[in-house]
Amino acid sequence: MALEHDVLVHIHVSETKQENEDCVKAHGVSPTRYLEQIGLLDARVLAAHCVHMSEEDLEILARHNVKVSHNPISNFKLVSGWFDYPAFRRHGLDVSVALDGVQSNNSFNLLSDLKTGILVQKTLHDDPTLLDAHEALKLITIDAARCLFREQDIGSLEAGKCADITFLDLSRAAMHPLHRESFRQVVSAVIYAANGADVSDVMVDGDFIYRNRTHVRLDRSAVIANATASSRQILENIGFFSE
Repeated sequence: MALEHDVLVHIHVSETKQENEDCVKAHGVSPTRYLEQIGLLDARVLAAHCVHMSEEDLEILARHNVKVSHNPISNFKLVSGWFDYPAFRRHGLDVSVALDGVQSNNSFNLLSDLKTGILVQKTLHDDPTLLDAHEALKLITIDAARCLFREQDIGSLEAGKCADITFLDLSRAAMHPLHRESFRQVVSAVIYAANGADVSDVMVDGDFIYRNRTHVRLDRSAVIANATASSRQILENIGFFSE
């Protein structure tokens, strides 16, 4: 169906050791090799997690131009394992940083998750020069667009592309000293000091959906109230409050 309609396939792959062990037990091969065998990798694929990958798995992903979504905070919360960023880059694979789901992330703070992810990579590989601020920024901009196979219309500010822009308030003390004439220094400040609370405005395809720290298209209080009521109903149904 994905091939017929030319749509993106998003799938979680080798998130846990147990997943790998179960796949080998059931099919005799790794999840990545199995997906290749059944033809799924012939489509445009964005694979999330990819924590427990062999060299053969990485070669298969590269051969099929599979894109990869790294979800650091989710992997840490669920103790899934460590993502080996340099290994993916060695194989020429496009990697983005993402958030997974609210149940395994909670805050959905992309800038905070990105910072955590790159600091962990530096520590794991004992290399403070690994993943500098400029490369890190690409993981949530143009590289993320490549992972969605949409780099031709999103991911960077260029003529002819969608005007997708996140505006940051740089006035917070933690962002200073800030030398605006140095793009490199501004990017470093954003990567290492900014967080979701610094976002003042968000534009999608030229339209503001978040303006002056206020949601334009939804009632924030109503969304929170609905989420609280719905979650309470679910918890009551499973007897959570009676434990």
